[in-house]
Amino acid sequence: MPEKSIEPVLRFTGIVAPGCKVFINEKEFFSDLNGNFNAEVNLEQGSNQLNIKVVSFDGKSIFTTSKKVAYDPLPKLEVKQPDNISGKLLKITGSTDPHCIVDVNGHKTRADGSGAFTVTIPTSAGYNVIKVVSTNQAGKSTTVQKTIIETNVVQ
Repeated sequence: MPEKSIEPVLRFTGIVAPGCKVFINEKEFFSDLNGNFNAEVNLEQGSNQLNIKVVSFDGKSIFTTSKKVAYDPLPKLEVKQPDNISGKLLKITGSTDPHCIVDVNGHKTRADGSGAFTVTIPTSAGYNVIKVVSTNQAGKSTTVQKTIIETNVVQ
């Protein structure tokens, strides 16, 4: 079982003695005739306590343990089509998780409480690669990259 997950659902398999039942946080998972079982547990952001118990066919608890799994998701990131606001500037807007640090080609800002952000960057004639990176407080990052062809740059 991992100590950390970036996914909201933890999926895992295991093997117990045939006829045993597996409980994770009081939710029952059945094993097949060979003792194989599959489990899915929904995680909350932050630390999650998983209490695992195996019960024999006659109802006796034969194994118990507890594990902690941290759920630290990657920030969501949506970048809208950039707006040309002058001959040399491009306005980049989008949304991410609230209060993430957003870096657009080296120009940084902090997303507001709803996750919205706006960054204005310089542009040049021809192809412009726009790299947007959103980093949350746990240090997890999501990147979106777009290429814009600019033909109306004032020299």
